Order: sequence, then C-alpha cells, then structure tokens
Amino acid sequence: MIKKKPYKHQQNALSWAGIRSGIALFMEMRLGKTLVAIRWANQFGLEKILVVCFLSCIYVWQEELACEGCSSTILAGSWKEKLEIMNEQDTFWYIANYESLYVDRRPKKPRPSKIALAPWDGVILDESTGIKNPRTIRTKMCRKYFKTTPYKGILTGLPNPEGPMDYFEQQAFVYGQFMKCKTYWQFRHKYFHLGYSDYDWVPNKKTLSAIKKEINKNSFVLTRKQAGMGSKIIYEHRYVELPKKVRKEYQKLEDDFCFGEQETKWTIVVKIWLARLAGGQPENSDFCSPHKFQEVLYLLNTELKNEQCIIWFRFNLELLYMHHMLAIKGISNDFIAGETSPAEKERTRKRFNNGKFRCLLAQIKCGKFGIDCSAASVEIYYSNSFAYEERSQSECRPIHPDKKEPILVLDILTKDTVDEDIYKALRTKKMNSKIFSSQILQNLRRRHGRK
Repeated sequence: MIKKKPYKHQQNALSWAGIRSGIALFMEMRLGKTLVAIRWANQFGLEKILVVCFLSCIYVWQEELACEGCSSTILAGSWKEKLEIMNEQDTFWYIANYESLYVDRRPKKPRPSKIALAPWDGVILDESTGIKNPRTIRTKMCRKYFKTTPYKGILTGLPNPEGPMDYFEQQAFVYGQFMKCKTYWQFRHKYFHLGYSDYDWVPNKKTLSAIKKEINKNSFVLTRKQAGMGSKIIYEHRYVELPKKVRKEYQKLEDDFCFGEQETKWTIVVKIWLARLAGGQPENSDFCSPHKFQEVLYLLNTELKNEQCIIWFRFNLELLYMHHMLAIKGISNDFIAGETSPAEKERTRKRFNNGKFRCLLAQIKCGKFGIDCSAASVEIYYSNSFAYEERSQSECRPIHPDKKEPILVLDILTKDTVDEDIYKALRTKKMNSKIFSSQILQNLRRRHGRK
C-alpha cells in the first residue's frame, strides 16, 4: 500500500512531535492532524493503542488507519461484545467513543469500564475539548485511569471554544500539569478572579499572554491560513448513527424494496424515503430524529465556533427543522428555499455576506446557481441531492477571485444508509443518472452481503 505523502505542514508537525511521549496537536480542521498522530504513535512500536473519539469520528479514524496500513478494531456493541472484541482481536489500534470509558453515569462515583482499566501503551483523545470540563465523567475517567499511560496525545482544531480555562484539563491529561498547576481549581484560583457574577471568571493581568506562551511551548498550533492552503476546496466527512427505532424501520424499507419481490420497483421515490429517514426528518413524525442536528450543533459550538457557514439540504423539512432548532439554541440563521422569491433571496444573500447572521440554510436546488456567498469559508452538507451537477455547482458558492482562504466542505453522513452510497457516487465525477442509480444499488447489496 502506498501511503499518503504528508504536506509540508504535516512534516513540520511530525518534526515537532519527534519522540515526545506526549503531544498536543491544535491544528484546524482538515489539516491532517490524524495522520500526524498515527505516524507519531507508530514509531514507538506500541502493542496496544486506544483512540477515544466521538461516535461521528469512529469510522473516519478507521479509514485513516487503513490508509496508513494499520489494522484497527472498533469497540462497539454491548459491553459483553466489547469485552469479547478486546479479548479476541489481535490488533495494535482500538477505537472507542468517550462513553465507553465508564459503565454507568448515574452513581455519584461511576465505575470505570474494562476499556478504561485496560493497560494501554498509548491513548489518543480526538476532539479533546470533550474533556475540557473538570466536572464531567469523561474528564474524570481520562485523567484518572490514563494517568500512567506511557504515550498520550490530544487532537482538536479549537482547544478553547469557551475561553482560556478550557486549556487546563487537556494539557494536564498529556503533561500532568499546566502552568505549574496540577488541578483545574488551583489553576483557576491562581490565574483568574471573579467578575460580575459567581460564574464570570476573568483572567488576571498578563494571564492570557502567559497561557499563549505556554501553549505555543507545549503544543503544535496551526491554522489553515498559516498552512498556506490557498483557496482550494478541502473535504471532510463525519458519521452519525440512526437511533434503534429508526434503524429498524430503515432496515425494513431496504429489505422490502431492494431484496424482496418488489426489487423491480426500485424507484426514485424509494430512494427519497430512505434518504429522508437517514436525515432524520421523514414525513412520518414517528421516525423523526435529531442525530444529524446534534452533530452540526456540536461542530458550530466547537471547531467551527467562529465561522460563518452555508448548510445545504436536499429536503425542505430538514431545512425548516434546522432553522427552528438553531434559533432555539441562539445561533442566528436565515434560509433560501423553494418558496423564497428572487428578491428575498437576494436580500438574504446580501445580509449573509454583510455578517448579519451566521448560518445560511439553503436548499441545494434553489441555491446552486447565481448566489455569491463568499463571506463563508465553510459548507456543511446535511443531506445530498442525487445529481452530481447540483453538488458541484453548490460547492462553488463561497468561491471568490479575491478570496485566499481554503473552502472547507463537510458532509454529515448517517452510517450504513443511502447517505454513504450517495456520497460515494457523487465523488465519482461525470456520473450520469443511470450509473448513479446502479452504483447505489450495488452498494446496498454489498452492505447486505448480497452480490
């Protein structure tokens, strides 16, 4: 297998990491921090390495490890199944989500799981802001049970989404302390003071400059602009899971229409039904689910916190649901949909480019042509159209001749659904509708173990 040739900024990160036993990679999204972490860990010849991440990143890690020629095992399923996997599989890399580190969150003193107690040679925390809060169970588990792990790493593109105090637990996980403080409370007392309320902690004079100095000393910090990525389009995807109730209905639809007697009736209508279920907003409200919205909200509050975004939708129900839910969460947004008049579309576009609101929600068919959305450098595809032209045209909306920033295009994919099949088909350029439908059907058959 031919491994990827690292970019210059990745080579710089690897040189910085060297043979350190602990690393903190604070590299913005899509700068390749996963590759850096994998190659850093592989150089030590470790026998058991655990990657802890959120569910949406589990399969992304598996794909990245495979590209590096590393076999990996996902610790998923029931606790019995997870233990069987740990005992039976003989791989160097294991991947688990944060919730796998403890057995029950209800007791005052939750029990660590066998995963947390296992003797790992190395542990890497992806999206390490997941442990920024010292009060959460996942933070306590990571800090206590991985304390003596020989090699540790943390990865995130935005380590301080809520402020400078977010750095402490992440740095302390790797180095055992931060700015000569061993506990979060000691750090807060030494470097901050109360402002106008009991919850308003204000940094003391020179604290911010001291933190910046310490972070630059102990971490590899890099933005896309610093990496000189230019105005190219950078692709990334995240996986989410269907809830059990919706998964059962989805599975029934796939079985009935793809592999039953009605196979010849595999029509665009059926594909739309499956896509609606995968997106979480079918017309039948009994099977609605917020699984994609939750991932988008997480991204907007962490790595994309300071970004204006275009969020693309195949279906109006998804768009309107997002519009309503983002408003509830205090994230300003407006939309362009089928019923939006040309005049209103232009007003909305101008308001977005002038920074009047943060997220532009757009139906792909209605927003793919003639709108300049160059204020945004991030596009999120909540769902995809079935037409390659619509996808390629919509991707170009943030591009501008005077713009030097790279465009980040992020797809939210529901695992083991038509979402993946559509995404893979769209990545094949110049695909016509006949080949498109055929490839989706082949992917579905392969997923079900059928030729």
